[in-house]
Amino acid sequence: MICISFFLVSCGSSTNPDNVFDKKKSDTEKINSSTLKVPHKKFDLEGLKKNRASIFIFLSPDCPLCQGYAPAIRSLDSIYSKDSIKTYAIFPGQLYSDESIKKFFSEFKLNIPYFIDDDFVLCEFMKATITPEAFIVNKEGEVIYGGRIDNWAYELGKKRTTITQHDLSDALQNFISGKEIKNKNTEAVGCIIEKAK
Repeated sequence: MICISFFLVSCGSSTNPDNVFDKKKSDTEKINSSTLKVPHKKFDLEGLKKNRASIFIFLSPDCPLCQGYAPAIRSLDSIYSKDSIKTYAIFPGQLYSDESIKKFFSEFKLNIPYFIDDDFVLCEFMKATITPEAFIVNKEGEVIYGGRIDNWAYELGKKRTTITQHDLSDALQNFISGKEIKNKNTEAVGCIIEKAK
């Protein structure tokens, strides 16, 4: 189990709001790796640079679509981990206990690292509003895709019998082959990420 809290640090003016590793972030945009913690050791955000790319998927254990997408997440991780692309689950806020997350992972057979984004810092940085919602970050720290996994769910409670658009997988395939990602932003469908006022 990996439990991480994300914090901010003031580092001057913003240059690229979509770069995780940018050293010149403003206090509302820079994620400070030195304050990311896991039990008994420091989590190094810079270590993400070792991945060819990283997939961040925002999830909530009680969201039916997150549960329904578990097989797709397992498949994506199995396929793309061979290309040094690592998948991470992000649980935004403080609504979910370790027990509920472990139960979710066990029940839906997920075996990927997960973070708890206590203060919605990564959530706000990525502009995530829905679970499930996926983002691809390259080794330079640029967010190169954000949105839905595919078009299985097209409205809340409405699903296609046949998936016709595999947005996240297509973006990853384009990235791996060095092609431009044509559709860098798609609209995710799912459960709204609720933030305390």
